Amino acid sequence: MSTQSAYHTKSGPAIGLGDPATERDKLIAANYAFAVALRQALRSGKETPTGVLATVRPKRRKNGTLAL
Repeated sequence: MSTQSAYHTKSGPAIGLGDPATERDKLIAANYAFAVALRQALRSGKETPTGVLATVRPKRRKNGTLAL
């Protein structure tokens, strides 16, 4: 049995692993969608910079500014 094809959860049947390239694309798309939603929340005032920094760890650009 290959451990790369599927794994079992404690509460259900085996979950098949997808194509690594497809999974990577999904993660990139989800990350982009999160960043867009976060920017919109900051611009609209629904989220504060302090709240964001308390919950996520944003990357910094080479010049030291936050890359949101």
